[in-house]
Amino acid sequence: HAHNLFINTGAESGIFSLILLLLLIFYSWRDLRKSQLLFLSSGDTLFSNLAQATEISLIGFVVLNMFTWDAYLLIFWIVISLGVVFKKLAIMESGAK
Repeated sequence: HAHNLFINTGAESGIFSLILLLLLIFYSWRDLRKSQLLFLSSGDTLFSNLAQATEISLIGFVVLNMFTWDAYLLIFWIVISLGVVFKKLAIMESGAK
């Protein structure tokens, strides 16, 4: 195994899978950033801080997996799903006010 999640994904699954993984990470990061700003604009600092903490976790995951290939993969999928949930909550909250 390569000692890097991204090189390992590219080597085992191909460049298409690597691009999909990178796009998934990018769109999750973008959704977390948007939800953080939406929560701030509606005055909900608790959820804004939670979205920011999840964004930091995603960035930490990316940096960590530049040096390892199997570290905390379950946490990655939890962070991705939290990004989707926070975005939906932020849209519902901003639409309600």
